[in-house]
Amino acid sequence: MKRRMRLFRKPAVILASLSLMSPAFVQATQSSATNEETIILSQVTEPADQTEEEFLIEQEDDEQAETDALAEPEATEQGDADALAEQEADQAEADALAEQEATEQAEADALAEQEATEQAEADALAEQEAAEQAEADALAEQEAAEQAEADALAEQEAADQAEADALAEQEAAEQAEADALAEQEAADQADADALAEQEAADQAEADALAEQEAADQADADALAEQEAAEQADADALAEQEAAEQAEADALAEQEAADQADSDALAEQEATEQAEADALAEQETTEQAEADALAEQEAVVRAEEDAALAEQEAIEQAEADALAEQEATEQAEADALAEQEAAEQAEARTVAEQEAIEQAEADALAEQEASDKADAEALAEAEAAALASAAALETQEASETSETVVTADTTRTSDEEAQATAASEADDDDNQIWKYLGAAAVGAVAGALIPQLGGRVVENQGDRMIVERDGELHVRKDENLLLRRPGVTETTESFADGITRSTVTREDGSRIVTVRDSGGFVLKRTRYLPDDTAIVLIDETVKADSWVSSVDLEESLPPLRYDMPEERYVVEYRRADEDILREALLAPPVQEFDRAFTLRQVRENSRVRDMMPRIDLDVIQFATGSSAIQPSEAEALRLIGNTMADIIEQHPNEIFLVEGHTDAVGSDLMNLGLSDRRAEAVALALTEYFAIPPENLIVQGYGERYLKVDTQGPSQVNRRASVRRITPLIDAGLVSL
Repeated sequence: MKRRMRLFRKPAVILASLSLMSPAFVQATQSSATNEETIILSQVTEPADQTEEEFLIEQEDDEQAETDALAEPEATEQGDADALAEQEADQAEADALAEQEATEQAEADALAEQEATEQAEADALAEQEAAEQAEADALAEQEAAEQAEADALAEQEAADQAEADALAEQEAAEQAEADALAEQEAADQADADALAEQEAADQAEADALAEQEAADQADADALAEQEAAEQADADALAEQEAAEQAEADALAEQEAADQADSDALAEQEATEQAEADALAEQETTEQAEADALAEQEAVVRAEEDAALAEQEAIEQAEADALAEQEATEQAEADALAEQEAAEQAEARTVAEQEAIEQAEADALAEQEASDKADAEALAEAEAAALASAAALETQEASETSETVVTADTTRTSDEEAQATAASEADDDDNQIWKYLGAAAVGAVAGALIPQLGGRVVENQGDRMIVERDGELHVRKDENLLLRRPGVTETTESFADGITRSTVTREDGSRIVTVRDSGGFVLKRTRYLPDDTAIVLIDETVKADSWVSSVDLEESLPPLRYDMPEERYVVEYRRADEDILREALLAPPVQEFDRAFTLRQVRENSRVRDMMPRIDLDVIQFATGSSAIQPSEAEALRLIGNTMADIIEQHPNEIFLVEGHTDAVGSDLMNLGLSDRRAEAVALALTEYFAIPPENLIVQGYGERYLKVDTQGPSQVNRRASVRRITPLIDAGLVSL
């Protein structure tokens, strides 16, 4: 409408101008005018005084003016269209910006919601840690109560200990045990105190960790508060942008209203768009207000949570400090109690140590006195036996018995000789006292029997184990080797316990053996059929040579020898006849100035080691066995023939057969077993190679001298050895 009005303004001006020049033209024009929107200026009549050319020029000017007038509305409309397009482009850009801001707002809201969730989880974690802390505190209280009970128990034990100390003044041995028990309890208490200190330290570490977690929580709350503030700023910016958007929407609404003047439908749509924009603006405003309210509530809640957490942290820190103080005081009290207990224990230990040292000194003195008394008794018994043996020819036998030995009443080398319990030794053949001597009658374990050479440890039926100078020795029937089938044995018993047995062989030769009341051989002589006497053993000439094993050991110089080791200890399996003969006839490796008794040779390794030995490694004893298989006995032929040849040339030679075991089994069992093995080897030498049994002495040493140092089964350690001992028991004998 406005455009149309502008279109008619210029023609009206033109007509007004023309009316001044020619009223007639105006009338004609007005009467013939139509609804056409243009006026042809060429119809205007000029005054007569104008030339045609001027008229034409003026007419062209009018036409140009009319054309310009017509073009002006179009240019105006084009400018309006361009402005509208530019405005619509600005609106689209504003809408895109609003959409972008809405997206960013949604992301910010999602981030705020995520942070709120994380804050809730952090709060839940803090509550969980607080609950765990409460449980730890309860546990600490429980441990403190248990510690109090332990302290009360320690006080009670201290009172009991005081009573035990009073009782210990009268009973020293019981006091030592009570003190040992008190010391153990003090050690346990010290361990308990150390454990309590460790738990207190652990509690302190837990408190420090809780304080650190509270500080971390405060930092997290501060960070959440900072993020909430930043979110509030973002919401305010969004609200500002929403307000600007509302203004832009209002401007668009105004422009839409202007547009509605030209197009009703567009105006209606613009109105509806304005209403929608207003509604969106209202919703945005309400959302902004809600966001601001939520932000305010979040800030308030964060402040409350921070204040509450801070208060709880302070209270927890105070409680922890109090608990730490109490733990420190308890630790100091425990340390003081521990110190007092340690001082008390140290005092008891000193007293106990003094009591122990005194007891040891008393025991040592008692042992020394006992050993001295034993030594004196043993020396006296041996001297008495030697004196009695020297005067035996002037005495009459109080009892005489005669026995014919058969194969059923003697042992062979391939038979097992088993130990028999003393309670089972009922028949005459197994009564060891009949052959060991009168001193063995009624001997019980622990009793000192000087005639047997020590204190009785065990009766094995066919042997008896005694202890002297801290070492175990085996006693047995010294005439068993002589009892071969077909011989007759006559035994004479004298009042002082000495026995004289005569074994008569089928060829008329006799072996006379004098033994003391403990069964020790004092003298052994072989009488040939023509009554030629060959003295094999004679202890009666050594009445002044008896000394204890300890004194004998100390009186001998260290052992030294200058012969090759393989000649000093000969391995039978690798030796020939010459090597065996050399070893069996070799002189002692060291000079000595006395003649030793047979008992000293048997019981003292230092004395025996002065003679070379031969290890019979062809004998393979089974575990626990003392029997020799015939094939193994035949393997002894080389040494058997060599020994027989030496004895034939020198009939007074004495050879010691030694038996050994491995470390499996008890010492007592192995000692008896080793002696039976030595006996089996001597029997094999007699049975297979006619070695006179009176020239053989057997002795077992159990596991005392292991060839291979092992506590397990060892075939090498289950062995037998042979050595010549004649130079040791007869110092006047010259080496052959």
